[in-house]
Amino acid sequence: SLSTNDLNTLTTDQFARMSSAQVATLSTAQVTNLTTDDLNALGTAQFAALTTAQATALSTAQVSTLETADLRAISTAALRNLSSDQVLALSTDQVAALTTGQINSLTTAQMPGLETADIVALSSGQVASLTSAQIGNFATAQIASIETGDLRALGTAAVRALSSDQLDALTSDQLQALTSAQITALSTGQLTGLSTNDLNVLTSDQFARMSTAQVASLGSAQITNLTTDDLNALGTAQFAALTTGQAAALSTAQVSTLETADLRALSTAALRA
Repeated sequence: SLSTNDLNTLTTDQFARMSSAQVATLSTAQVTNLTTDDLNALGTAQFAALTTAQATALSTAQVSTLETADLRAISTAALRNLSSDQVLALSTDQVAALTTGQINSLTTAQMPGLETADIVALSSGQVASLTSAQIGNFATAQIASIETGDLRALGTAAVRALSSDQLDALTSDQLQALTSAQITALSTGQLTGLSTNDLNVLTSDQFARMSTAQVASLGSAQITNLTTDDLNALGTAQFAALTTGQAAALSTAQVSTLETADLRALSTAALRA
């Protein structure tokens, strides 16, 4: 076999003429020693032929110089075996060029390699392809960097995977951007973990979409701090779900603004409280 020195004496034109089968036979030592020009001479078909061992043998410097079309051609099996350092070496443009299948294939161990600038660069389609396990492994800074339009593309299973710390890291704009489906997907545990400030930044429309179980799970402090608009956004079914503890937590100012239909919906037990 050719030594790494012999291999490196080949011209870029000669590299471009290699078949995908020939590229797949290169040893990891040979791959590690390929120059940037050699790598860039390879086409998408040749990159698609890279084995997992060859992909993981690439240095961070080599990874950072891969052309976006070539990076998109790497198999998901090879991509998911890149180290977190290799993922970290990817530029923002490279991350933005990954296919949704490649994004979906990244392991939870690789997710910390995505910098906040990389996450900002993700498209709505890429964010939508994220799994609940991947989202669950995001740092709070990564969660806070998701653009509002992209956040709305996140699947309901992924939204349910957010921890209380991750939810708390969402900005007011992000919280208000959550869709009706995402709001109703939140578990009661997630809702009770929201601070009163976070809860109050939700829009009236988002409150109106809450299920009766979600409303019934809110803590007394959360209920006490609901604004008039938030309370009036709730429907009769939601008021009927209020517990005695929640009803007792309403301030006199809140009680005075309750709509008559909502007041009539309160259970007799809640009203006695």
